[in-house]
This record gives sequence, structure tokens and C-alpha cells, in this order.
Amino acid sequence: MNKNQIYSLWPIYIGEFYNPEHQEIKDDLINFFSEYEKKNPKGREGLNKENINLYESKYDLHHEKNESLSKLFNFFAKCFLGMSNSANKKFISEMKEPKPNFDVKINNSWFIKYNTNGSVLPHDHGRCSWCCVYYVQIGEDATNENGSTYFLRPYQRRSPEDFGGKFYSSGGNATFKAVEGKMLIWPNFILHGSNPYKGEKNRIIVSANASVDIRN
Repeated sequence: MNKNQIYSLWPIYIGEFYNPEHQEIKDDLINFFSEYEKKNPKGREGLNKENINLYESKYDLHHEKNESLSKLFNFFAKCFLGMSNSANKKFISEMKEPKPNFDVKINNSWFIKYNTNGSVLPHDHGRCSWCCVYYVQIGEDATNENGSTYFLRPYQRRSPEDFGGKFYSSGGNATFKAVEGKMLIWPNFILHGSNPYKGEKNRIIVSANASVDIRN
């Protein structure tokens, strides 16, 4: 006799990781970003239309020569790999022994300096599996509303209005508080942005897109 089943398919993974070496690299990163902006006052050409009142570097930050940046991207790689392994554990468990090794590739990386009222409108990323934001300097008043990163429900465009679909249409957006040394990771297709930052001291973040592939 057939048995009734209810399946939970396609969960959305959002990872939260903390860098134990953040205090060791923070000041050097801030100084490096300050010098970078002096040398590149316009930042990235063709600034994204979703960016408001902020400075954004070019998308090749991981190619810059700086020891603290190297340490940061090593941390990124470990977190991206951990995120991928967790999300894909079913597929990894089904692979034949010996299990393969994986390579993490940083496709793009950049830093953003938020000025007062700086924000980023909802957008997604392409040509990667995972995206991240890392908080280097949070500035002031790190509340859930002030300059926080938010994610939009993937069901937003087709949410039902009756009670039967309340699970999909309720709950609003997921918001994460900015914490120095914290890294958030999410899949590339999720729409996300940042609320307006109200502090006087600049908030500084590093973002990256990464791919994870089986090593040949």
C-alpha cells in the first residue's frame, strides 16, 4: 500500500562564519583600502545602478599583493569549501571512494566603503556558485536595520495570498546584523541588498564570488 509523503525540496543555505584572525588583519586591511582609493579615486568604472552613495573597488581585489588580503582570501576559501560540502553532502556521500578533492576559485572580489546613507538595492550574482560579504569595519550603530544585509524570499514573485500559502508569503525578508569579522555566504541566485547605513564612520565590507569544482 502506498504511503502519503510530504517532501521538503531545495532548501536555501545561508552560511555565517567568523574569522578568528580578524583583529590581526583589520587595521592593515583598512589602511590598504584607504591607499587603494587614493590611487583609484573613481573606483570601478561603470558603477552598478543598485549602488547608492558608496565607493566600490574594481573586481580583482584577490590579485592585489597584500599579506592581510591573502590571509582573508584563505579564510574565504575554507568557508566556501565548507559551505559547498555541507550543501552537497548527499552528492558527496554517493561518490565512489576515494572521495575527490575540490578546488575553490575566487572569480571576482571587491571592497565597498559605505558613506552615510550608503546602500545597495536588491540584486543577484552570476557565473559562480556562492557569494559572500565580509564585514571589515562596521562603523556605528550595528543594528538589524542600520546597514544590515538582507535576503529576499525566492517565492516573492509568485506568493499566494490565501492562508493555504501563508508559509510562502509570510515572514518578510531575512536580515543579518553586521558584525566585524563575520562572513555571510549564500547561493548566487538569491536576491539580496543592504539597508541604508546611517553612521558617520565608514562601513567597509569585502565581497566575493566563488566557484567550487572537482580537482582534476
